[in-house]
Amino acid sequence: MKKIKNSKLFRSLANNSFPKMVCLLLAIITWFIVMDNKNPLLETVYRDVPVELLGIEQVENRGLIIEQKSGDRVDVTVSGRWRDITKLREDSIHLSVSLDTIVGKGTNKLIIDRRVSASGVSIISLSSDSVELSIDAIETVNKPIRIQMEGSLAKDLELGTLVYKEDDIGVTGPSLILKEIAYLQGQLNLSEISISTTEHINILAYDIEGNVVEGVELETTSLAVGVPVIGTKTLPLEIITEGDIRTNYRLTEKVANLDQVTIKGNTNLLGSITEVRTKPVSIKNADKSFETMLEVELAKDIILVNTEPLSGKFTIEALDNKRFNIPGKDINLLGTDEKYSYIIDPELIIKLEIKDVRDAIKDIDEKDIKLETDLKGLGEGDYSLQISVKGIPETSLFSVSELPLLIEKKGD
Repeated sequence: MKKIKNSKLFRSLANNSFPKMVCLLLAIITWFIVMDNKNPLLETVYRDVPVELLGIEQVENRGLIIEQKSGDRVDVTVSGRWRDITKLREDSIHLSVSLDTIVGKGTNKLIIDRRVSASGVSIISLSSDSVELSIDAIETVNKPIRIQMEGSLAKDLELGTLVYKEDDIGVTGPSLILKEIAYLQGQLNLSEISISTTEHINILAYDIEGNVVEGVELETTSLAVGVPVIGTKTLPLEIITEGDIRTNYRLTEKVANLDQVTIKGNTNLLGSITEVRTKPVSIKNADKSFETMLEVELAKDIILVNTEPLSGKFTIEALDNKRFNIPGKDINLLGTDEKYSYIIDPELIIKLEIKDVRDAIKDIDEKDIKLETDLKGLGEGDYSLQISVKGIPETSLFSVSELPLLIEKKGD
């Protein structure tokens, strides 16, 4: 061996690559010439050839879906003469299975149909003669909805019962996946909510471990949720009465033990309420003061939160009369016109009767009373005019006689 390596021929071949390449090329050409002349029968293998599934659309139209498949790519052994084999392309090998026989869910083993669209070549064998398909049904089932709260309302607010139309939502998908779904859930963030509102939240499907389930379609992915927020409001209390007290008596005061009360309810309702009214208390034919318990009138879903019972005190007093005779000449005439003379009988006495409770009427003095009438726009003629009374308490009732008046045009 050492002598061969040291020979001149070996060193020449080892140091000259060009002769090597020429020799290799000549060997290949010679091989092709020999093979082409002899054209021997050969076998070759095409790896990982896809199997076409025929009729997928019909399967889906039956409400089915291919859940899993195996054997849909196989190795194909073909046989043919050398010349035909060298011309064969992989896309000339056609493998397929028909799905026409699939009518329901389950496992189906389908024989592979084989065909070669090239002359002189045939398929000897496949690494697998069949395709195994796991078929599932597309179904729709209703799944319950959960609303998960995030954050919290302000400390003076409470959350009422959430309102949404659907207790469950239809979910469509393969039956095996549908079985994984434990519930549907949406997230509701309370931290930004201060009044009652409607929130639209996204709904997803979850399994029993809280993982999102993919591969299904929800009937709706957005749910409108009514979020009632409960708050409180402190308002003045107004006592309401009904009926008329006895003649010559007056209700001079009505007062509750509380000036204000606190109510509780939906913030949307509270916003429009400005006072709290009691249920009507009857004072019909009353002629003396009394006390009674009070009840309030509240809108639906609004409640009173005061712990102290409500009571009202009603003060009723008898009316007294006081009469005055006032000279007609003391009446103040308003709106006079210099063109006219206004004539009042110098003997005229205007009778005035004032009615009020004793404490209000006892201090009324004639010198404080002012009678007046408005003559604006009146021309010549005899008139009986209404008289207005000033200087008496606003609560007082009065009756006063009319003013007879003659208006004449002054002479030139």
